Amino acid sequence: MNNAETSPDKRERLVRWGTGALLLLLPLLYFYPAVLQGVALMPGDGWSQNIGVRLLVGRMLLKGFLPLWNPYMFGGTPLLASAYPGVLYPPNWLFAIVPYNVAMNATVISSYHIALIGTYLYVRRLGIIRVAALLGGITYAFSGYMIAHLGHTPRIAAAAWLPWIMLSLELLYQRVAWRWIALGAVSICMPLFASEPQVVVYALMVGGAYVLFSAYQREALRSRRSYFFACGGMVAIGALLGALQVLPSMELMRQGFRAQLTYDSFNDSSFPLRHVFTFIYPYFYGGMHMPPYRVEYWGDSWLSELGGYAGVLSLLLGIVAVIARKNRMTVFWVGVIAVALFLAVGDYLPYKLNHLLFRLPVYNKFRVSGRHVMEIGFAVAVLAALGVQTLTTLETAARRRVLRFSSAIFAGLFAVTAVAYCFLQRSLEFDRPRLANAADATNPEQLIPLVLGLLSVLIVWWYAHQPRWWTSTLMVALMMADMASFGHFFEWNEGRKFSRAPLADPPTIAALKAREKDRNAFRIVSHSSDLHGKNYLLLNGTNLSQMRGLQTVHGFDVLMLKRYSELVGNMGDMGAISDYSVFGAAHQGLNLMNVKYALYEVPTPENTESEELAGWRFSKTLLSLRFPEQRQYDLDGRGTVATKLAFVSAMGGAVHVPEGTLLARVRLQFAGGQVSEHELRVGRDSAEWAWERPDVREKIKHKLPPHLARTWPEKGFDGHEYLSEISFSRAAVENIEIVYALPPDGATWEIARATLRDETTNEFYFPERRVLDATRWRKLERFGDVEIYENLKALPRAWFVKQTRVLPRADLYRAITEGKFSDGAAFDPATTALLEEEDKHADLPAPNEAANARAEVTLYEPNRIRLATENTAAGLLVLSENYFRAWEATVDGLSVPVKRVDHNLRGVIVPAGQHRVEFRFRSRAVFIGAILFAIGVSALVVGGLVSVRRKRRLTA
Repeated sequence: MNNAETSPDKRERLVRWGTGALLLLLPLLYFYPAVLQGVALMPGDGWSQNIGVRLLVGRMLLKGFLPLWNPYMFGGTPLLASAYPGVLYPPNWLFAIVPYNVAMNATVISSYHIALIGTYLYVRRLGIIRVAALLGGITYAFSGYMIAHLGHTPRIAAAAWLPWIMLSLELLYQRVAWRWIALGAVSICMPLFASEPQVVVYALMVGGAYVLFSAYQREALRSRRSYFFACGGMVAIGALLGALQVLPSMELMRQGFRAQLTYDSFNDSSFPLRHVFTFIYPYFYGGMHMPPYRVEYWGDSWLSELGGYAGVLSLLLGIVAVIARKNRMTVFWVGVIAVALFLAVGDYLPYKLNHLLFRLPVYNKFRVSGRHVMEIGFAVAVLAALGVQTLTTLETAARRRVLRFSSAIFAGLFAVTAVAYCFLQRSLEFDRPRLANAADATNPEQLIPLVLGLLSVLIVWWYAHQPRWWTSTLMVALMMADMASFGHFFEWNEGRKFSRAPLADPPTIAALKAREKDRNAFRIVSHSSDLHGKNYLLLNGTNLSQMRGLQTVHGFDVLMLKRYSELVGNMGDMGAISDYSVFGAAHQGLNLMNVKYALYEVPTPENTESEELAGWRFSKTLLSLRFPEQRQYDLDGRGTVATKLAFVSAMGGAVHVPEGTLLARVRLQFAGGQVSEHELRVGRDSAEWAWERPDVREKIKHKLPPHLARTWPEKGFDGHEYLSEISFSRAAVENIEIVYALPPDGATWEIARATLRDETTNEFYFPERRVLDATRWRKLERFGDVEIYENLKALPRAWFVKQTRVLPRADLYRAITEGKFSDGAAFDPATTALLEEEDKHADLPAPNEAANARAEVTLYEPNRIRLATENTAAGLLVLSENYFRAWEATVDGLSVPVKRVDHNLRGVIVPAGQHRVEFRFRSRAVFIGAILFAIGVSALVVGGLVSVRRKRRLTA
């Protein structure tokens, strides 16, 4: 009797344990190449951006340093406040205690566990059966968004908490309780700690709509006021907890490029409606990473930004839920899909609606509207679960009717997609070239979704008529296969494995360490047409320096300091320098930043990706020589033996320029000292890029050149780039000088590519801009394709100046970039410090010779720098570290103001004599954030204690 009574309980317990085990095992099974074969889960940005800062955070924690400031990249930059380290996110603390390969894969896979379990629990709270909840969890956890963004480690970590936010709101709807408020607050805090506020804003947009829908469209609540108050409290406490991350990030943002996000950045990677086909054929536009797929990507933006595939089985089940209309929640989640798709379309919206969205506070701080596919993926997951539940509750006749309608709609969607794939691709093209095999009906890009679609229909019908454990198991297996059909062939699974190479010193770094005992006394700059290319390790690319303990001017972070970028050649957030004059003799930026060494990649055909245009081979990396932005450029021939030189170029705003007008003079210098001079003319060698546009064609004053290098479709016409050739006697080319000849009359000219050709051997060489000035840079060694140069004019880490000059900001910056003042006098940063007129400077020291002045760094830590100084008179001490308001200074323990000098360095006034100067990082934003975090924790604790006491009182 007792056994009979307890057997259902045992069965229920076994099912629970089995489901729990499955939830833990599925991500490990999905990522078996990482678990069993050592594949590194850090494709793309995961490698170039995230792994380095996480290792640094781990090492700092291990050494007892608070990870507040990163001295190793961008010449020093905030670390806690940064967009990528996720300093406060608990899984990232693994980097302090386990090897980096274990830590990286564990943190990544944990995101999929969190997403899977959270979605499962949310769906279960809707009263839906286990298998349906499991299918919903698989759909979201391994959706296109979650897999496409795998390399964006903080983003998937944050997106994994969306289901938990929704779970908390649903639990509060069912019963207001403090523990659910606490759960929701933590679920809001965690993605903020992961350093991805965009996900939180999107999640709260969905959550806010969910609260209103639940309050007014679902079954009546006991008290709407209590529900609203509880949800508001959840968000408020979550914001208090997250303030420890948000406030420092806002402080950094105000001093960086993100202070004012431009509309172009805001609308970057909008989701074109043509991309909806990828919801059925995930590789509709190609995206080949691994066989059996074979078509290269030809869609818009990048699949890593726009990937939104949620499975065809989920799609069919979602259609079932919509057709049946059995659950009111179906209406809400269909609405979420509609609104999210509307927002994702972004710049493709009609009537410039996206410009209106750009005016919304907070929302306009985030770029890439295509990331709204996150909400679409979660909504499809919930609808799929509702569809399974529907099949188990409908009467037989109704179930068959729903299945017929759903299958017909499903088949119709496939038919439209197949027709578009095979016959309409030309009308769906973007700027990327579409390969000839892109529309082949036998492509796996089409066949695999078709097979999965057919299997989905068969298994859903089978399950609908026999909802047993084996049909449930088949559905789960098919769902995993469905999601893997996209995700398992994406970039993460290309087989890149962990190695010690990134941590080990390559020959270039070993050579620098052998030369310098004090690794905090200098910085490095690297130059290459592609810092992430073949010689990435030798070049100490982007974020590698922090893994090797050397300081570099490069880095990879969207929240980089704007003034710093300007100082080092208008560096982009991926670490690439755009203004090559920073390497020249006049520009003082790198000297001021204590850059003593340059790692320079020698361009060769072997390390440069190339393509064929008009019978010539050119580098895929654009030269982008823009005239008259600069009237002369020099290209380095490096002694290449050649007989011909070719340019690919085009003009703009040149309708008025007559045929045959002298465009430029080209002067070739050869190894023996000989010179060959040539002329390029309008209409023969280059022309207006929009020559074919009807309104331009009517009035243009020059002909279309005979040789077209590249043509691309525009609206109603074709744009062109033109090929020009220069022939000369076979010789070793040392330098190519290009001097612009047109007057400043509005016309522009851009040379996109250049190549040297030896007709005897048919070999090509791709000349680059002459970067390193010989009077400033001395070659030391060469390792493979990378040469090491010493900067002969580099300044030390700290020095006293003899005098100061106060200038308007624009004049100050010009003095640094041109190496001279407006009156023509030379600017020597070793003797003169520049301060901005816009700041107040009432206490500047008088000029002095400071002949025996001394400034020596005696302690260098991430958050503290101590110097011993000696000077015969009061003087301004300049420290070659980035100015940031959170840095404070003391002289012999007494606080002194830190001045911004030389555009973005730190300076303090030090009295005569011997002194101890100390700089400390003390961020007010971190301090206030910590107080708010403590208030949030206190609220959780106090609320929990009150809740427990009240519960005891009620049960007493």
